[in-house]
Amino acid sequence: MTFRKLENITVKFAGGLQRCQKKEFIKFVNQDNKQYISTEALDLTDRLLRYDHQDRLSPREAMKHPYFDPVHEYKRKNPQFGSNTSKEGEQNTTTDKNNSNTQTAGHSTKENQNDQ
Repeated sequence: MTFRKLENITVKFAGGLQRCQKKEFIKFVNQDNKQYISTEALDLTDRLLRYDHQDRLSPREAMKHPYFDPVHEYKRKNPQFGSNTSKEGEQNTTTDKNNSNTQTAGHSTKENQNDQ
């Protein structure tokens, strides 16, 4: 019975959203905030906040959006801030055997050699 009520609410909510007029994000830009907003930011926001999951960007697609180009360029120019994930999305962990430091996701921790 609870699930039926939730299902009905979802159907009613979705129907209500379809009747709402889409408001362009650019209409929220004014003199007070325009210096903080780029075309890329507006486009990314629009693509992330779509109700239909098939129209919405996935996280992986979002990270490829031009909004993040400066981040990718910075990482290319500064390899010490390289990716903390592999191409498959797995965590990249490297160990410096000379001083037993493990670097994971950009953080360095000292391993306890007595635990080995």
